[in-house]
Amino acid sequence: MKPNSKNPYIGPRTFLKEESHLFFGREREARDLSALVASEKLVLFYAQSGAGKSSLINTRLIPDLENNKYEVLPVGRVSGDFPEGFEVGNIYTYNLMRSLIQHEIKPDSIAGLSLSHFLAKLNDDEQGYFYDEGLAVDLPEGEDIAPWRRTLVIDQFEELFSTHPQAWEKREDFFIQLAQAMEHDPYLWVVLVMREDYIAALDPYAHLLPGGLRVRYYMQRLGWDAALKAVKSPVENLRPFAEGVAEKLVENLASIKVRKPDGSLDVQPGQYVEPVQLQVVCYSLWENLASARPQITEDDLREVGDVNQSLEKFYDGRISTVARLKRVEERQIREWFDNELITGGIRNMVLQGQNHVTGGLRDDVIQSLQGDLIRAEMRAGQIWYELSHDRLIEPVQSSNAKWYAANLSVFQQQAALWVAQGRSDGLLLRGSDLEQAKKEAESKTITREERDFLTACIKAHERERREKIRNRLVQVLAVLAFIMFIAAAGFAVQANNKTNAAETALYEAQSSAATATIALGEAEYANAQADSARGFLDADRLALKAQSALEQSVSLGQLLAVEAYRANSEAGEILPGVYQALFDSAGEGHDQTLESGTFSYASLGAGVNENWLILDDTLWDLKDFQSFRLVDTGKILQSAFRSDEQVVIVAGETGSYSDGANVYIKDKTNRSKDQFPLTVPESSYLTAVQLSNDGRWVAAGYGRYYSYGPSVETNGLVQFWDTQNPSLAPKRLPIQSRVVNRVAITQ
Repeated sequence: MKPNSKNPYIGPRTFLKEESHLFFGREREARDLSALVASEKLVLFYAQSGAGKSSLINTRLIPDLENNKYEVLPVGRVSGDFPEGFEVGNIYTYNLMRSLIQHEIKPDSIAGLSLSHFLAKLNDDEQGYFYDEGLAVDLPEGEDIAPWRRTLVIDQFEELFSTHPQAWEKREDFFIQLAQAMEHDPYLWVVLVMREDYIAALDPYAHLLPGGLRVRYYMQRLGWDAALKAVKSPVENLRPFAEGVAEKLVENLASIKVRKPDGSLDVQPGQYVEPVQLQVVCYSLWENLASARPQITEDDLREVGDVNQSLEKFYDGRISTVARLKRVEERQIREWFDNELITGGIRNMVLQGQNHVTGGLRDDVIQSLQGDLIRAEMRAGQIWYELSHDRLIEPVQSSNAKWYAANLSVFQQQAALWVAQGRSDGLLLRGSDLEQAKKEAESKTITREERDFLTACIKAHERERREKIRNRLVQVLAVLAFIMFIAAAGFAVQANNKTNAAETALYEAQSSAATATIALGEAEYANAQADSARGFLDADRLALKAQSALEQSVSLGQLLAVEAYRANSEAGEILPGVYQALFDSAGEGHDQTLESGTFSYASLGAGVNENWLILDDTLWDLKDFQSFRLVDTGKILQSAFRSDEQVVIVAGETGSYSDGANVYIKDKTNRSKDQFPLTVPESSYLTAVQLSNDGRWVAAGYGRYYSYGPSVETNGLVQFWDTQNPSLAPKRLPIQSRVVNRVAITQ
């Protein structure tokens, strides 16, 4: 059962004047500030955000001044929206005057007043303060007239710099009007209350105020002894803490994390406690006390006073509220805490960014969280943000993890883990999870990191699929090679068993071997043409066959060398053995040789017949080895010789960053006959090109760029052109896949 009395802790808000009996721990600061205000007409009172400045003003300074015969005006503020329907001379003085009036008025009735004139005619009655035009301005004089001392307290004075940045020129006028008001009323006392991180912004205006704003009072953060008093004193006459229990609670609230030389984290006693966190935990503790025991014991603290749980619940509420009020996604705020304010399990400081955005989060959102969750600190003229206390680290991380698990899909959680772990391939989605991620990306808005993650998953899936097919093909080819080897061995045995003369038998065996080699090479070439359309060939094996065939037929060796290169092109860089076969075949039987080098992807157009070979961008005459360049720009992707003795060339680039390709039709003297582009449909990119063997037909495959939305076209496409009738529109064939990786033409 809960205690019958009202909760003596106020929770996460400012103390009110009537709650002064519950405010403890700042007795020295209250005494010093009251004495300073009594002796100085202008005082600047400042401290860190969330230190309890407003609570001290309400519960200690104002009552002390009133007890000493000061009239304390309502606490003023300079923030507020621009009024609608009329103009004001100075938005800051106008907002201050409105905050002091407690009667209902017409908003434009004070729009043209100066601060000095307004304060001179500020009167009060049983309903509160109001602007009284008929009030006498002249101060009464005489020996029997006691001074009429009034105190104006302007709280959250940093709002002069954090609100209405477009009215920055009015700030100087505000200080001038405040100085005039103090000059015209010698019995006006002023207290300016503001956050420490805005103190530097006062420097350009300090000379405009009496005394140059030299009288200042700084309140330190809440120390251990003061925090202990704030915990114990409110319940001393209700249900006090048992010995050592309050101390244990304060120790928990003040604890900080320190990184040791070995990299591990160690929890150590800290020097300060955040007042808001203290109130949150103590309020929750009192609300959840189970029975009316005479004291608050360690069991109570363990059962209902869990600090992490209380702070986690408070963090949840604050993030949810700010996200709703500022119209920002709650996920964005939580990720900002995880990625910017907490690194490696400890607090991190973040420099205020440019254009009112810090680490991807708007500064107005960050400022809404200051005082209890975030603290701002001025360093070398720059504002830095950090978590208000180390004690919030674990509650924040725990709360965020629970929120992610409840609100993010498996795909989104895996993407976040992928980014956090350095984008490891081991975390990529596969199978049904990948298919679900694709559907999710089409139906909802995803982040840039999630889009990168999905792209990486799809690419990995394609690589694995191609590798499986290649491995199966290699196994089949190995079996075929073994069968052919057995057959060749059988032929050799038959040759050795012949009863002819030794020389004749040897000659016949050698002739049979040569014939078998040529037949085997021709079979390999036929298989290579069929398989190259799918891009799966054993390049090393073809290279060896090409070198072997050169001894019997130069043209056959050249053909096999070209096919070996084509098979190897997918690797992105030609293998040494393949290059050697190509080099040998091009130079066999001639004085001229090709220059050595490494050929990039698609450096061979694969156009070749008995007399001609296309290599890189050059056409070679295999009879006299004369050559000339076919294109000046782009790489040759495909080439073929038509029956009309003309060369058809496809040159350009493939891939998501390419500009497409063009088709050129030339004769063998390099004279252009015709050319036309391979048009690329909208939101697509060229992925594959194939020419028919007779050079008449061109097939082009396309992929679609990633676009998200239920009505966006995502399927790939294949188009066909007739090179003999290039003016005709291409034929289109839709494909049930986002990307067309290869195209082939059979005849």
